[in-house]
Amino acid sequence: RSDGRRKRVHPTSEQQRLLEAFFAENPKPNSKRRLEISEAVNINVRSVQIWFQNRRTRLKRQPKLEGEVDE
Repeated sequence: RSDGRRKRVHPTSEQQRLLEAFFAENPKPNSKRRLEISEAVNINVRSVQIWFQNRRTRLKRQPKLEGEVDE
């Protein structure tokens, strides 16, 4: 990019599967655990942190959306 920002990289389906498995095990990993996850999944620690933040937000939002449909 000409503005100096990096292009977004989406996790592969295998990386996504691994991240979901780690999330099911612990939705709030500490910094040491995030480092281990980043090495296992082969993405940088910051991306792991953001992925977990986004996943927790998606989890919180999910029941609200389902509840609105029932009303």
